[in-house]
Amino acid sequence: MAKKPVKKTTTRRPSIMLVDFIEQESKPIVKSSNLDIKNKIVKDNSTSDILFPKYNTVTFTKVNFTGIVVLWFRPETDVIFENCTFDKKPIIAGGNEISFKKCKFKLCVEVRNVKDEVSFHNCEVKNLLDIEICSNVSIHNSTIYRVFAFKCLRGELYFDHGVFNQISVADSHCSDFSVNNIKCKRIEFNHCYIDDVFMTNPSNNIIDTLALQNVHISDILDIYDQRINTFIAHRITVIEECKFRPDYIKKWDLRYTNGIVPPSNEIILYKKVAVWHGSKCGKKIIAKLVVPAEAKRVYCGLHKIRVSEAKCIGFYNYDGTEYKQRKGYVITSLYSDSYYYQLNKICKPSLNFDETAGNCGSGIHGFIEFDEAVKY
Repeated sequence: MAKKPVKKTTTRRPSIMLVDFIEQESKPIVKSSNLDIKNKIVKDNSTSDILFPKYNTVTFTKVNFTGIVVLWFRPETDVIFENCTFDKKPIIAGGNEISFKKCKFKLCVEVRNVKDEVSFHNCEVKNLLDIEICSNVSIHNSTIYRVFAFKCLRGELYFDHGVFNQISVADSHCSDFSVNNIKCKRIEFNHCYIDDVFMTNPSNNIIDTLALQNVHISDILDIYDQRINTFIAHRITVIEECKFRPDYIKKWDLRYTNGIVPPSNEIILYKKVAVWHGSKCGKKIIAKLVVPAEAKRVYCGLHKIRVSEAKCIGFYNYDGTEYKQRKGYVITSLYSDSYYYQLNKICKPSLNFDETAGNCGSGIHGFIEFDEAVKY
């Protein structure tokens, strides 16, 4: 007689209902130090307004959240998720500090309204980490496809030893944005105020595209020694200092920049000049100048760039149509009717080029954008 196969027994983790931990309004709230939930499966779709109000610290260890969960915590509660898995999208809101350690999110995760800090250590997010209205955010040794930080106010965004497809920061006021030892295809900021931007240990950072649009940096943009394939800067203001190595950045797209001096390769500048006929100034037009790669250049305020030399390659009316110089007419500087601009001629300052920052200095002044020269 054949033996019946022995059925293997497996130890299953018990399932729980988070609603069991919610303090009822009719019961008095007595503060306890902490609550530990270990080796559980959360199977229900749990949504609660305030979760675990009587605990100062709540720790989830090896908990598998199989359903959709929305967890709200009081502002004084610290929350730790360690070795947890989330099969569906969780929404974590409130709390003083939220810490994720060795957690796996099979889809995405949303974290919002955290009072002090949100941190991810050795975590994996397959799709999107969505962060909104949090003071400080730090991500260490994690693999996350996309990070979108919306209205991250007051604090720091810090990325350390991770792999990302995209990091997007929008409508935020951050004290610092720092990256160290990360791989990322695209980092972008849109409509942000930032104190400092640091890319430390740049030899280990791999950044394909850095895009800054409508960004005000009150102190330093430090991407020195950072190798970037494409650097996009549209409507950027850097108040204190911008550090970068031009030869480490392959492609540039600079528009309406204030404080970022274009790198040492050939660039185009536009400047307003005067048209004279005899002793009468008939009109003002825009001269188009090409700046050679070897020319010195410096930011000189009010969106202007000052260079040591340039070649005049065209004249244009304010509407962008070409101005054709007629016989007997000369084109001069706005400030000196004895300094002439001539088509296909090299322009150099009369005095030695002033390499110090400042609006008024010896050099050929111009704007990167045609419209900026028209408005000046």
